[in-house]
Amino acid sequence: MGSSESRPGYRIMEILSNSPGDKAGFQLFLDFIVSLNGTDLIESQLPFQELIKANENCPITLGVLSLLTFEVREVIITPSKWEGEGLLGLNLRYEDSIEASQSIMHITNIRPNSPASNAGLVIGDYILGSKEAKIKNADDIQAVIDKNGEITLVIFNKASNHVFPVLLESVDGYIGIEVATGAFHRLTS
Repeated sequence: MGSSESRPGYRIMEILSNSPGDKAGFQLFLDFIVSLNGTDLIESQLPFQELIKANENCPITLGVLSLLTFEVREVIITPSKWEGEGLLGLNLRYEDSIEASQSIMHITNIRPNSPASNAGLVIGDYILGSKEAKIKNADDIQAVIDKNGEITLVIFNKASNHVFPVLLESVDGYIGIEVATGAFHRLTS
């Protein structure tokens, strides 16, 4: 396992189909872009979008931190125009990697015939987050449900190594899951 030192970066929130980012092998919600051509990305420097525009049609090397291993791998990608928006086809959110890893929740119970059960979630899945709001705990999930009546959670199934979004529509404010965090419930590779 790599260093568990905090590294800020751009969390990959969405990967658009047929984009340069789609072909690069990123993992949704698990990967953070932490450097560009060997230089760490710091929020106060030139915005990431400007750095990408300055390198249009030129291969760049992104340092990508995985929340599974806390190791950084290099991904070579060429920012370029494609049929969608942007030059990478990624939607990103600036976050701290340690805070994000500590916000991952392990599903420990699913009630039968609940929205979570009907959506195919299983005990042992991990909640990586939500595109709708930054969630750190079960109370944050409930706050989104109370406000919207539903939530789209990004789930990691460790057995299949698959990340997928799941829309859960509440029934009277209830989606039917219990979650846990802490040392015994950490996501590891």
